[in-house]
Amino acid sequence: MNSNISKEIVLKCPSNKWLKEKLSRFKPIVFLRKRLLLTIFTSIFILSLLIGFWDISKFSLYNQNGKILEGDISREILSYLEENVSGKNFFSVYSGSVSNELVRNISFVKLATVSKLAPNKLNILVDIYEDRIVSLTEKDNCSLLSIEGVFLKELCSESSDRVACCKEDSKKNNYIFFQSEEVGLSNVENNKRALMVMETIKKAVLLVESFDNIISEIYVKDGLIDLLDNQGRLYRFELSNNLDIQLARFFVTMGKVREESIQYSIIDVRFERPVLKN
Repeated sequence: MNSNISKEIVLKCPSNKWLKEKLSRFKPIVFLRKRLLLTIFTSIFILSLLIGFWDISKFSLYNQNGKILEGDISREILSYLEENVSGKNFFSVYSGSVSNELVRNISFVKLATVSKLAPNKLNILVDIYEDRIVSLTEKDNCSLLSIEGVFLKELCSESSDRVACCKEDSKKNNYIFFQSEEVGLSNVENNKRALMVMETIKKAVLLVESFDNIISEIYVKDGLIDLLDNQGRLYRFELSNNLDIQLARFFVTMGKVREESIQYSIIDVRFERPVLKN
């Protein structure tokens, strides 16, 4: 009698084989088996996101020549990236947005090109403004500018004599010293400030220096632009709409000066017949 009961119990209990067959027909299991590789990949990817494998943590900075960017500007850019980009997910970071933010927030950055390198690195190519001018303008504000007049940083802010400090800084670092009480910095695009008049003056500076003259000082007063070179010679232009005509006069005049080895202390091209003084 006991033997019969035992057999009945065995018959009623599902076998392992039956259970496996049941599970094998279970729809979620069937789906996962058919897409095993995709399932494994998805699981690994989700795990990598959870452990921060794709979080931005590395940056490489290069200049326009493809060389590694170093110095104070590099440290300023890296500090900004560490504070504002580091730790963000690789897929949530947009290269164009990072480029724009670097231009807007780092005064020295003229242009930035950002490329992403999986899984957690950004390569950044930057075009930097060249610091060329120390300007002393309205209310004795002393600033470091690019040749385009873009504001780069404030100077002599803690000095009791900003005028002397500004001049000393320009000489010590071989910058062009600019002074005018008539002009000041204005807001321009990309959250930057600039000495707008420098866009015009820049043309005169580059032309004068193309004849192997080194400009050391610039003064703007009463609509006149006075450029002084490192030998104390004066080049005078008028800040007007006909500056291109004045530049053409200067080019012709300097050609004559070189050809005839003329000595001069002043070249004034405001007039149809430029004035040369020795």
